Amino acid sequence: MMMRTAGRASRGSSPACIPQSRALHVTSRSLAKLNPNLKPSPKLDPQPRGKPGKGEARPLSELVETYKKQLVVFGLGTAVMVAYITMLISGMARDPCAGHPHDGGGGGGDVPSGRPLDLRSGKISAAAFDREQDWPEWLMGVTSLRKLMGGLCRGHVLEVAVGTGRNVEYVDWDEVKSTAPRPAPEGAGLEPNPRSAQELELERVRRRMEKGKKGLVLPGDDAPEVVSFTGVDVSADVLEVTWTKLKKAMPDLIPRRRRRTKEETEAQQQQQQQQQQQKQSGGEDVAAAAAAAAAAETKHLTIRNPLKALAATKKPAPAAQPAAATTTTTTTTSPGRGEPTDGGGEGVLAANIGSGRVRLFKSDAQSHLPPPPSILAPDARNTMAAPRHYDTVLQNFGLCSMEDPQKLLGEMARVVRPGSGRIYLLEHGRGWYDWINGLLDKFAPSHFERYGCWWNRDIEGIVRRAQEDIPGLEVVRVERPLWTQGGTMYWIELKVNPGREQAKEEEEKKKKKKTGPWS
Repeated sequence: MMMRTAGRASRGSSPACIPQSRALHVTSRSLAKLNPNLKPSPKLDPQPRGKPGKGEARPLSELVETYKKQLVVFGLGTAVMVAYITMLISGMARDPCAGHPHDGGGGGGDVPSGRPLDLRSGKISAAAFDREQDWPEWLMGVTSLRKLMGGLCRGHVLEVAVGTGRNVEYVDWDEVKSTAPRPAPEGAGLEPNPRSAQELELERVRRRMEKGKKGLVLPGDDAPEVVSFTGVDVSADVLEVTWTKLKKAMPDLIPRRRRRTKEETEAQQQQQQQQQQQKQSGGEDVAAAAAAAAAAETKHLTIRNPLKALAATKKPAPAAQPAAATTTTTTTTSPGRGEPTDGGGEGVLAANIGSGRVRLFKSDAQSHLPPPPSILAPDARNTMAAPRHYDTVLQNFGLCSMEDPQKLLGEMARVVRPGSGRIYLLEHGRGWYDWINGLLDKFAPSHFERYGCWWNRDIEGIVRRAQEDIPGLEVVRVERPLWTQGGTMYWIELKVNPGREQAKEEEEKKKKKKTGPWS
């Protein structure tokens, strides 16, 4: 009996004799009771999973899941920077020339004229040149600065070195489009605006209330919208691109050409046949030939694209004023405000939209900046007198492309309204770091050949010297946005302090209550 009991005890105490269902529930604690010297196996007693400590390694999949957003942002930023650096190096990978001063004209006999050498030589068209700027400007952040500059436009606006009109799409054209008289159906003359003065005023107030909710209108601003726009550039081919963009922005203000009737076409063909017969017979009248030559020389420029005709004709003919979209010639102004002269630097009114509300001038900005326009009222009968000054003057990347940038600043200070007027400049110049400035100096000639400007000029120094030399000019702010550019991008705001008489005029204007530009 004792032997059976011992046998059962021995069988019950042996681990090998434990049933399988019970063996699954064996723990380290029960094994320790049977054999105190037995160490627990890690497989039988795994540690509970939890967050690893600071010093413990984490699997890659867990790291990717935790920092997914940060990795995506970092990857996109790296790709953008690599693309920008690659684009910059490929654009500068040309044989650098010698000589490139930082504050004056170009080197090697090249003087900045506001027109790239590739455009002058015909290597690239103005439209292609404009398309090439889309991707680099977006990549560098210039597009956001253009949007900001377009939103600051108010009142009578002048853009110097307008180029291909890259700011056109960011300007608020609501006031121009709503108040301008409409072109006649036949394409000649103007018709009154279909809305009354009260309706236009209500619409203006409604727009300003909506913009005020968005923070786009400053309190007490008399003219927060653009009343007129004048663009000036030295070349007609880039103005042609600007004209195309303006037509897209304001299609209702562009007159449509009347199609010729069948009788008019036949009459023109008969006239051409008669002229050919006279040439063949040799009996062409000298007076008739002179009249035909004069008519060909003063051929009326097309409404669709007057700038193409301006570039093709040597002497653009003046057209009747006011016109919805036409070309004419104007005289220059002397250093005195609004005094016409017959000196050099004659400007050409290349396009006129909305009876003076939107104009394009082919002119050298250093010698001639046109005065603000006199605008035809919505009723197409009365005319609003032209103001003496512009409310807003813009310029993008112009100081680097002018032979005498300080003279240009003086011209802009002459035409801006003292006190309330503002001059906004977006420029490219020397940066914060010496190694960046060294690269700018090295590749400045090739950049000038491609884009027509010397990007290594000391822009802040030019503006500070102009402040000392030009009476009343004050630098409101000089900022260097876009830290990725290493301080080479400049945002500059200037104003002209008014004299005593001008200050009194400004105070009187503030006292008067104005409901709109036509009140």
